[in-house]
Amino acid sequence: MNDQTPQTTAGKLLYQTIMDAITDQIRAGSFSYDKPICTESDLMEKYGVSRITVRRALSELESRGILYRKRGVGSFVCSDIYQKNALDESAQGGQASNNPLFAFVLPFNISRTGLTQTYQAASAYLNERGCMTSIFISEDTGDNRARYILSRLAQMNVAGVAYYPYTSNIHQEIVDRLMLDGKPVVLMDIPSPCKHLASVSSNNLQGSMDLMAHLIALGHKRIAFLSGITTEERATISDRYSGYLLGLSQAGIHPDQDLVYMRMTQEARTLPPEHPDSLSSVISRLRASGATAIICEHDGIAYEVMQRCLDMGIQVPEDMSICGFDRSEWATVHMTRVITSVAHDYAGIGRAVGEELYQGLSDPLRAHEPRIIPMQLSAGNTTGPART
Repeated sequence: MNDQTPQTTAGKLLYQTIMDAITDQIRAGSFSYDKPICTESDLMEKYGVSRITVRRALSELESRGILYRKRGVGSFVCSDIYQKNALDESAQGGQASNNPLFAFVLPFNISRTGLTQTYQAASAYLNERGCMTSIFISEDTGDNRARYILSRLAQMNVAGVAYYPYTSNIHQEIVDRLMLDGKPVVLMDIPSPCKHLASVSSNNLQGSMDLMAHLIALGHKRIAFLSGITTEERATISDRYSGYLLGLSQAGIHPDQDLVYMRMTQEARTLPPEHPDSLSSVISRLRASGATAIICEHDGIAYEVMQRCLDMGIQVPEDMSICGFDRSEWATVHMTRVITSVAHDYAGIGRAVGEELYQGLSDPLRAHEPRIIPMQLSAGNTTGPART
């Protein structure tokens, strides 16, 4: 069947029909958390559609935090999430009981990250105190969707909001409106830019300095820093870059701007190797500048750098040591190499967010100090002694 053009059944797009069938199955409890609820092949056969349509349906459910996929296995229901996310109609329509409802506004599907642990820890803390939680996914990398969700929440009967902004733009005017209405707001992942707004974030500065100390102890002096976004776009990147610079300074190593590359966007990483802005070209230039180690913005980029190095005949870690950040699933996806990274205390972050939200019920507008949660170095086998 060719479904390159939208197909409908009873006036509904086919991928939406598949989504509805899956969510109905979840609501009915017809699944097991430790077994796949479906596979692409099963759905293609059952509905007589192409893989494109099936992947569209599964991607939509992933972006809402309902499903997550394991390569070669199938799609699983996110444990302890579906009851509290966008499937819960009471979350869309406001508070249906006397239990305070806290909304979590997140920029992406949390099943792909350790944010699952963060949400579960925050939810457990609040549930113990008679509160409910719900997830809202902004689904894209821009600010418009998040702004829309925050605006809607300002009109709903929610008790407070935990907000994970994708960029440093926190939509201050809407956040202030929520707080002036007696609804506490807690920023996640980035330190608050103002004293009246609570925030919980990881100590990205110290995490980056720990990575630098690890590499320098291995004899590396020509260490590169690679990021897909600039320090102006996100405070966490600013802290990670600051840790990189401070690590060099404390070791008496003068920073070299030839070893810093802040434009390795997703689009750039898909460019053909011969393109001057491609990942292969950047790695070649870093090697020509004497780099023996690379710290990447996050583990996903570190994995791509590692793969590209191996494709280019650059041995990891013998010729190039590679570090990531976050200790995400990308750190362990390779069969034989575990990426050196720094791990968030996801559960600790979640509990702190829950505490700030609950305390805000009685006093939503008060002075706050940013809560900074320590990170932990996780040494893998992608880093080794520098070649002399």
